[in-house]
Amino acid sequence: MSQISYGKVVLSFFLNTTIIGAMANVAVAQNINGFNITNYGIGDFAGWATVGGVIPLTGDFNKDGRTDVALLNQSSGWTTMPVAFAQGNGTWQITNYSIGDFAGWATVGGVSPLTGDFNKDGRTDVALLNQSSGWTTMPVAFAQGNGTWQITNYSIGDFAGWATVDGVSPLTGDFNKDGRTDVVLLRQNSGWTTMPVAFPK
Repeated sequence: MSQISYGKVVLSFFLNTTIIGAMANVAVAQNINGFNITNYGIGDFAGWATVGGVIPLTGDFNKDGRTDVALLNQSSGWTTMPVAFAQGNGTWQITNYSIGDFAGWATVGGVSPLTGDFNKDGRTDVALLNQSSGWTTMPVAFAQGNGTWQITNYSIGDFAGWATVDGVSPLTGDFNKDGRTDVVLLRQNSGWTTMPVAFPK
């Protein structure tokens, strides 16, 4: 271990070549202006994050109270949605399970991914809202807590068309206090006098 001091800032660096699963302890720095800084390996997840079209999504995908990171590829080529589950100490558990047709739907032009707990199970899920014409449904990937996903794709009626109107922004939140995340459409161009909401059943 070596230590570098800059006034009140003390950096401590560690090198550990021991690999546990897909995780390697590369470096740790602590006590920086009120933050404890860690820097652990994430294995293949690091490379997956660099793929063109991949967007990171955050949420508690396993209901352990920690925020995790998922990768959704909005370009073609993937059939999975990797997740880095936070272990609470700066290390990560990596999974990479199939999401079936959801992977293809995510690549459609105009699709916006939305995160929230759409079934009140305490886990963050991922929904796809198409803001271009052609869809009548809103697919959802429900997190199962272990990196796997249950996929649904049900009709949202007129809501699908409203989502495609110019100037519409989708927003998420629990608008009826039932513990489920809802989706609202707010139009920021003139012409509407209403604000549609999709309440999960």
